[in-house]
Amino acid sequence: MRHFYYAALPLLAAVSIVVDTASICAWSQSEGTPPVVIQNLPIPNVMFRMAQVRAVRKDIVAASFYSLSAYTDDNAKFYGWTKYVVPRKGVIFGQRQTVFWLKVDPDAKTIDISIRGTNNLDDVLRDLQVGAIEDSRLAIPLHAGFQSIAVGVFNKLKSILTSNQLNNYSFRLYGHSLGGAVAAVVSMYLYQQGSNVDLVVTFGAPRFTTNEGARKYQVLNLRTYRIVRCDDVVPFLPPPNFFGWKTGGYEANGNVLLLLKPPYFDYSMGIDIERDFVYQLRTELTNNQNKEILAFGHRMPNYYSLVYEISPQYVAFEGGKELVPVSYTLKSQNQLCPPQLGMVHDNKSGTDQRNESKN
Repeated sequence: MRHFYYAALPLLAAVSIVVDTASICAWSQSEGTPPVVIQNLPIPNVMFRMAQVRAVRKDIVAASFYSLSAYTDDNAKFYGWTKYVVPRKGVIFGQRQTVFWLKVDPDAKTIDISIRGTNNLDDVLRDLQVGAIEDSRLAIPLHAGFQSIAVGVFNKLKSILTSNQLNNYSFRLYGHSLGGAVAAVVSMYLYQQGSNVDLVVTFGAPRFTTNEGARKYQVLNLRTYRIVRCDDVVPFLPPPNFFGWKTGGYEANGNVLLLLKPPYFDYSMGIDIERDFVYQLRTELTNNQNKEILAFGHRMPNYYSLVYEISPQYVAFEGGKELVPVSYTLKSQNQLCPPQLGMVHDNKSGTDQRNESKN
């Protein structure tokens, strides 16, 4: 079923564009790639990007492991997370479910929530429910599919958490793909009712609200980090050139950390970073016959492997290079975003991942 989801990703984006897959350039991933010129980035901007990422990179590395673990029960249970299942009506027929994990620390007064992303056909159909609906709690337009799942998760949280926990604990939410979008919406629900939302980290999450919604919750957006691989097409979705009439034009929310070829990265506070949607869509369509590389950039294990390369542990003890901030441009994509970015770490075992997360 997971392969069906990967195969469906190009469909989610390609409905609006006809492309010539033969025109794709072959990029080199060799060590001989010319050095990236960053002279267009003023020193204060370099310092700003470095300071922002260094301040939260331990949290981001941990969040990547939690988001990965949401797909595998063993890892989550190993760290004392509790699994919750929220029944929901299937888009076509039957009953389906949303899975999230919860960890409460009464000493630190923190509550961590990790929401599983797209994992089956019904999830894909929810992804495709792109029409904007007015949310009664937030009074902003939201992606209909993600909103329906977020309501179920939020109601479940209210039923299992005490009033003291909802009002006096700090919440941290994580998620990948659909799970990331739902985590962001749930964080808005918590924030709206007065709960303290300390951190939201999403990986490869699609857009889910309009400029109106992003602006209304811009204080919360300062605590929201959208982690995006440069080779992931999903954060572009829904594509405005086709779905704009149904969505009103969804926009990205939060701060963006764009993962490039290590050790390079770009960071933007509250402003999305432009990438070449058409190029990435062409790549996904070309990869459609190869399940090993189809949607490679969107897979959570591949997010985890690339995020790990910015961790202090990797830089200090495993020969990693210190981070280099750049101002990403479409002209630099050949150098900064080669195909199958970060393959070297993609085969880590679950045990290795648990050990790395503890360090």
